[in-house]
Amino acid sequence: MDIQSRFKEKTTYFIMLGFIILAFIISVSLCIFLYYQTLDFWKYATFCMVDKNFDCLLDSLSHQSLINAKISTFITCIVSINGIIASLVFLMLFKQKG
Repeated sequence: MDIQSRFKEKTTYFIMLGFIILAFIISVSLCIFLYYQTLDFWKYATFCMVDKNFDCLLDSLSHQSLINAKISTFITCIVSINGIIASLVFLMLFKQKG
């Protein structure tokens, strides 16, 4: 095995490792983002319920449904990015072994 092929193999390995780490960081960031979105909603809804202000609760629910629509779009984007990363890693492995 010559030096050029070993360098190419190590480079491919580190690129794959970088993509895997990137996908993990994106997924963890998404989980943290979703957790804090739900905390914000429940804090706002609790204040509305304490005051027995149901218009406020209705506003918070409509606001939350708008946030949920944005979050579902965001999740779809993240899942597709992670799918692309997984496909690239698979293709790199297939090409390296083939």
